[in-house]
Amino acid sequence: MKILIVEDSKFSQKVATRLFAEAFPAAELILADNGVAGYEKFMQVHPDVIVTDLLMPQMTGQEMIRKIRIVDQNILIFPLTADVQQSTKAELAEFNITALINKPLNQEKLVLVEKIVGEKLHDAK
Repeated sequence: MKILIVEDSKFSQKVATRLFAEAFPAAELILADNGVAGYEKFMQVHPDVIVTDLLMPQMTGQEMIRKIRIVDQNILIFPLTADVQQSTKAELAEFNITALINKPLNQEKLVLVEKIVGEKLHDAK
C-alpha cells in the first residue's frame, strides 16, 4: 500500500509520518510539501491513500483534491484541517472525501483512518 502525505508544515509532516508508519508498517509513505508537489506525486506513484492538509502555499488541498478527482473518483482521501467551518465541510463533501480529520493528528484519530482503510481495501478485493 502507498500512502501520500501532503503537508507544508515539517513538524506536522513528521508527526503524520511517524503515526502512519506505526499504523501501517508495510506501507510505503510518500511525502509532498504542497498541493502542486502532492498532485505531481499522485500522478507519478498512484497511491492508495492520500492524507492532505488544506491550507498550503502554491495550491490548496481543496484545489489538489479537485484535480485528483478528475483523474480518480475512488482513491481514499483524508483531509487534515483545523478549519471545521460548515462551509469547508460542505465544500469537501462535494469532492467525495473519505473522512475529514481534525488537526492535530493523533493516535485516536488514526484508529478511524485504519478502520476505514481496512474496510475499503478489503471491499476492493
